[in-house]
Formats: sequence, structure tokens, C-alpha cells
Amino acid sequence: MTDGWTLAAKARTEYADMVAELTPRQLEQSTLCDGWTPHDVTAHLATFVEVPFPKFMFNVAKKKGDFDAAAVTMAKGLAERPTGDLVETLRAKAGKKASVPIFPGELTVTDVVVHEQDVRRGLDLPGAPDPELVQTALEFLTTNKRASLLLEKKGLLDGLRFEATDLDWSHGDGELVKGAGEALLLAMTRRDVYDELEGDGVATLKQRQRA
Repeated sequence: MTDGWTLAAKARTEYADMVAELTPRQLEQSTLCDGWTPHDVTAHLATFVEVPFPKFMFNVAKKKGDFDAAAVTMAKGLAERPTGDLVETLRAKAGKKASVPIFPGELTVTDVVVHEQDVRRGLDLPGAPDPELVQTALEFLTTNKRASLLLEKKGLLDGLRFEATDLDWSHGDGELVKGAGEALLLAMTRRDVYDELEGDGVATLKQRQRA
């Protein structure tokens, strides 16, 4: 099995290569990540290789332990830098482990792959994420206790069976949620791709996400 941080480096490089091809106009368009442009998303991903651990935790403490709110604040700070600078930073530090020791490489893989699709789909760009990265992200979200940092809602996946139609991957028992691995991943992380899925569990997942 490939090491999580090796895969994280692969994901960051893949993302950087995609963003490097965007025009200035595209960099200011909307993505699936509400309120964020591709430039903002890139600043967010660069946060985890640029911000030192003490500063990261200081920001988390200021937000009373809210990692998401702290991440937004730090992303806004890095967003003052040019996109090209952020892209080169991601490339140069692609293999760097997260400043926060409790963050495994698989969490970074998941974060990067989801945000890559936020940009790609938001701008209607061709291409798809690497299948190995998608499967790693799906495994992380369904088996790792740290996944709650991305899933947010406790019990979100309980009683559901997920089956990827393009990967040798499935998880769980119960109502079926079936579709391409990418669509399963995005649905688990609160992106509205439910029309790309099938099965009696889709309505349940959708209802839980919106509750």
C-alpha cells in the first residue's frame, strides 16, 4: 500500500498542474466550494504546507477550536499572494506533512481531491481525479476516525452501503448508494451530486446532509 503522504504529494502536484493552466479570469470564477474562487481554494490548500504548527494552533485557539473557521482565516491571509506563487509552493512542498500531527496523509489526499473537483466542476474543466486518489479518499472517509473533520455529521454514513461503479471498492451494509467513485466522494462531503447516484440510500444521505 502506498504511503499516505506519498499520495498526498501526488494529489497536490495534480492539483497544482491543473490550476497552473487556468487563465486570470478563470481564477476568479466560482467553484463548488461556496464563496471560494480557484485562487481561494489554492490558498487554502497551501495553508497546510506554509503555516507553521504554532501559528496554525494559535488560529484554531482564536476560533475556539473551530478548525474550519481557522482554515478560512489562514486561507484569506495566503490569498493575498499571487496564484502562481501558491502553485509553486504546493509543488515544491508537495510531500510535506501537515503541521498538525493528528492530520494523516489520507486526510490531505481527501481534502485536495475534493477541492480539485470543486474547481474542475465549477469551471466545467475536462478530466478526472486519479482513481487511486479517489479510492484512498473513500477508504479514509469510511474507515478512519479522523474523517469526522471532513464529514462533520456524526452517523452520516451509518446504515448505508456504498458501491463504486468504476472502482473495485464498496463499504457498509444497508440502503444502497451507488455511482462513480468521484460522485460518492463528493456526495459524502456535502456536494450536490445526488443526481449522479442511484439506490434507495441516496434519499437518506441527501436528507442527512441537509438536516
